[in-house]
Amino acid sequence: MITISTRCQIGIYESNEVIYYDGLPGNPEVLLYRHSDGYPGNLDGDIGVVPDILPFLKEFMKVRGYDVEYMGACLITYLKQFHCGDKLDDKYYGMEVNGVSMSILGHGISKEFHGDIEWYYAIFPDELQVYDWYTKECVAKYSLTSDFKWEKYESQL
Repeated sequence: MITISTRCQIGIYESNEVIYYDGLPGNPEVLLYRHSDGYPGNLDGDIGVVPDILPFLKEFMKVRGYDVEYMGACLITYLKQFHCGDKLDDKYYGMEVNGVSMSILGHGISKEFHGDIEWYYAIFPDELQVYDWYTKECVAKYSLTSDFKWEKYESQL
């Protein structure tokens, strides 16, 4: 059996005023890449992007507000640590600098949209939107502003 990674990208937008291309929000200020486990998951203890990033986003916004640049830098750091761990024995996938070990793969910063992703996550000042890359449909929205409770609405997942 061959296991294939589920790739995704995460875009962070300065405002809700964006241009949509073929149903997807375009031109994010920050664009991140996740090589595997890019499926949405759910908030019931499942693994996936939503349960990985939603707690981070809400905590970040409580502490720092909606700051796109710092949010992007902190989110990629969090995902690398949380999702990839802090040390790998294989030197091809890991490195150590000044006593800090880290994976060099798994997550990255993108210059453009990749052609092999299955999911796209758009972070706006008030919500996280989940898009199926193939159908170009928004399949779920999660509020980032409703008293920091897990509020899911307009979901089709």
